[in-house]
Amino acid sequence: QSYSEVRSVRIESSTDYALFPNPTTDAVTLTATQPTDTDLTVRVVDVLGRTVWTRSVGAGATWTLDLSDLTRGTYLMEVTDGTMIWAERLVLH
Repeated sequence: QSYSEVRSVRIESSTDYALFPNPTTDAVTLTATQPTDTDLTVRVVDVLGRTVWTRSVGAGATWTLDLSDLTRGTYLMEVTDGTMIWAERLVLH
């Protein structure tokens, strides 16, 4: 039996995001390298994979996100436009 060659694929997006300050105590600023023309969904996931915070944000390049409802810990923040997902580790003190 023969198998096909395994190849990795990396899809580059024209927009990247930055999250600061990180670590934070209650709010973060999310910035896009290029303004988006579509709404985004921002989701925070805990270490068990549960969605603990989600918001829809409008088109733009900078958003301030109030995370004061979350307890201290390490999370994963995901940003999606419906086709691509960007993720970053987030630490709340």
